[in-house]
Amino acid sequence: MATARQIVTGAGVFALASAQGGQGGSGWGVGHSGGDGGQALVSAIGADTSGAGLSLSASVGGGSGGYGYGGANGGKGTSVSLSNVVGGTTSGAVFLTQSASGGFGGGSDSGLVGSAGSALSSLTWNDASATGGVSLSTWASGGQGGYSYGTASGSSGGDATAMVKGDSVAAIGLIASANGGNGGSNYGGGNGGAGGAATATASGTAGAGGSASVIAVGGSGGQGDGAGYSGGDGAQASVSALATDSGGMSSSVTASATGGSGGSGLNGANGGQGASVSLSNVVSGSTSGNLSFSQFAVGGNGGSSDTGMVGRGGDATSILAVSDQTASNLAAMAQATAGIGGTNVSGTQGTNGNALASVSATSSRPGSQVNSQAIAYGWSEYVFPTGGTPTGTATANATAIAAANANASANVYGSAYLPGAPLMLANGTAAATARSTLTNQGANASSYVYGASVVSSTAQSFSSGAGLAQSTAYGQGASGAAQATSTSSGGKAMQIVAGAAGQTSGTASVATTTSFGNTGLYLPDFSTSNTGLHAFSYMDGAPDPAIVASELASHRKVDHALTASGLQTFALGSMGTQVSTDATAENTYSASAEYSFTLAHTSGVLLGLLDFTGHDSGSPVSISFSVSNFGSSLLNLTFSSLSDADAYFSDHALSLGTMSGNVDLLLSYTLIGQADQGADFSYLLATGAMANPGNLISAVPELDPRTLLLLGLGVLAASRRMMRTRRG
Repeated sequence: MATARQIVTGAGVFALASAQGGQGGSGWGVGHSGGDGGQALVSAIGADTSGAGLSLSASVGGGSGGYGYGGANGGKGTSVSLSNVVGGTTSGAVFLTQSASGGFGGGSDSGLVGSAGSALSSLTWNDASATGGVSLSTWASGGQGGYSYGTASGSSGGDATAMVKGDSVAAIGLIASANGGNGGSNYGGGNGGAGGAATATASGTAGAGGSASVIAVGGSGGQGDGAGYSGGDGAQASVSALATDSGGMSSSVTASATGGSGGSGLNGANGGQGASVSLSNVVSGSTSGNLSFSQFAVGGNGGSSDTGMVGRGGDATSILAVSDQTASNLAAMAQATAGIGGTNVSGTQGTNGNALASVSATSSRPGSQVNSQAIAYGWSEYVFPTGGTPTGTATANATAIAAANANASANVYGSAYLPGAPLMLANGTAAATARSTLTNQGANASSYVYGASVVSSTAQSFSSGAGLAQSTAYGQGASGAAQATSTSSGGKAMQIVAGAAGQTSGTASVATTTSFGNTGLYLPDFSTSNTGLHAFSYMDGAPDPAIVASELASHRKVDHALTASGLQTFALGSMGTQVSTDATAENTYSASAEYSFTLAHTSGVLLGLLDFTGHDSGSPVSISFSVSNFGSSLLNLTFSSLSDADAYFSDHALSLGTMSGNVDLLLSYTLIGQADQGADFSYLLATGAMANPGNLISAVPELDPRTLLLLGLGVLAASRRMMRTRRG
């Protein structure tokens, strides 16, 4: 038995102790066995007498089993269990590290193989006298399974468990890391061993800032050999982490779990299965300062094979829902990475795993900012399968709700799409809601979906008060759609909703903004195709009078009509669409602007069309524009050329009639085309006095069903085919 002990006393203490169990001897002959691995003991204890600090480290490795020759069995690897073998006293800072490793299982040429040793490392600290901060780290690694050169299966890898718990009146940092042992391989006609499971947990409280980080990696399966056999399956990984702070400082919690990969198959053996990982709210904590959570799930890769069946990639699920009332700022991130299916010598790839990342972060503390991010990875961007059906789905959903600024981001990454490649589905949805009456507080939502055959990218933002709502959606793939909506209400007797959508037979990038007095008027230049924007709608429900005056000064016809009507401008906006330069089919792009308000008295409503930009490759194009009030058509036009549209949308005033009471104006704009072409325009709206904000039905609305209908691209394509031009 190996033993290492350190006991140190003095002014500032540093001690390191390490012990390794010996390897068992070899065995010979049937009925005999290699020796078991040796045990080891370790400890490191210190007493700091000056407050200079305490730094202690202890590690121990179990001995490996001996090899079996001539039919002898392999010896057993030794398991290791450590519990608080480092410790001491100090009034200063504390740094403690503890590590345990299980011994390897002994191999055999034609007998049974030895089992691998497991590893457990548990560390606890709760001494309040240490005022200089506390850092605790614990590590555990399971032993590798024994190898077989006969017909016996390789043995399973050893399990690994790492646990840490600490309390500190100062700052605290916790790390727990566990790695399951890999399964033993077979080289003589048999199965590979399964990987060892990994578990990591951390829990801590602090008075001046806390962090907790846990990492668990399941062991990979060992190699299988021969037809009818298989590589070992990858092992599970599980994690949990907690960090709380009572001093108003930052608190950060991170958890990562990776499933083991399947073992490979040799000489016709099948590949093993990659392990799936599912995490749901495994991180938690609290503070009145900055609070952040990160959660990572990674599926194991499927095992490859030369001529046998290949293994499936493991699924990855990371779901995180956080609701907080105390943190000054809240950040939450969930990430999922699917395992990749194995491959064989012919280039056939196995089924990939699915990836789901979903995060919802809510804060009710006044003035608190919320950031949420969901990231999902499908199969690797660098894998280009030549056969098989590696179907997989990657989905990311992110929601942020705050009393001040709210930011939500959903990102999905598939492999680079190749025409004719197997099907992959990718979906991203981001929603941000800001409920605030503070100036310049708002919501931002972005959805980015890349590299898949079927794409769905959706971004939604909601803002109340004076805040800005921004949404951006991007999609790249063979088919699908990108959709963005922004909604603002409050501050004025009005609710405004902007929508933009585009089909993806290539790339679609769409954007919307809504606000009351924060955006002014911006019209992108669509006279060329280099903007990178395919559909947009920007709305300002309370424009700066100076900006309005500037626009009227350069648009005489609209200015004259507005002056004659006696109406007041209440909104400025712009919208437009253009065909993506990499489109491979006819696509539909749409934009919308919805204004809901209540008139104090019967009044006329005027639409002033200001400026128009566009470009046209000469191919057929269909541009549709309509205006309705509660679904009742006020205007419905279709243009077959950009020149006609330019003449209509440039400095043109339109009376929308007389209205009273509740009004719900919907401006809808659509372009259908395949070649390099696009157009956009700016406008103003004017009417009489509005009723007070109390007449609005809802403060933070859901999307109007007609707006959702507008974003249904198939409906748009079918309903805007009338080729007539009306001039007013």
